[in-house]
Amino acid sequence: MLALARAKQLYKNTMEKFLYLNCGLEHDRYDGVVSSGTFVTGHMKSDCLIELCNILKPGGHLVITMRHEHLETVSEYKENFRLTIENLVKERKWKIIQDETFLNWCFGDNGMGIDGHVFVFQKNLMS
Repeated sequence: MLALARAKQLYKNTMEKFLYLNCGLEHDRYDGVVSSGTFVTGHMKSDCLIELCNILKPGGHLVITMRHEHLETVSEYKENFRLTIENLVKERKWKIIQDETFLNWCFGDNGMGIDGHVFVFQKNLMS
């Protein structure tokens, strides 16, 4: 996927990097970040939300799509995901633009609908 993105020559910077708190990415750098398929069992932890907020420029947006079930069944997300989001709101780091479940967001191999969840955040101008 990264090679395809580079081939389009639309991006100033492409990288493959493990994301974790204080992972060395420059803060206040990106206008927008999109995360899809990364908040799943064994992948990014909830504290990655803090780093995603840190790397956004003030006014920048973060969009996350994930399976809704992970918010209820994956212990890491059930216990910490919304708590981390709310802490960032309380600390005035960002505001929630959208927090919505979509029924039958995609379909599994068995043809059954899988509900999805979309989060959109905007980093505050003064954080």
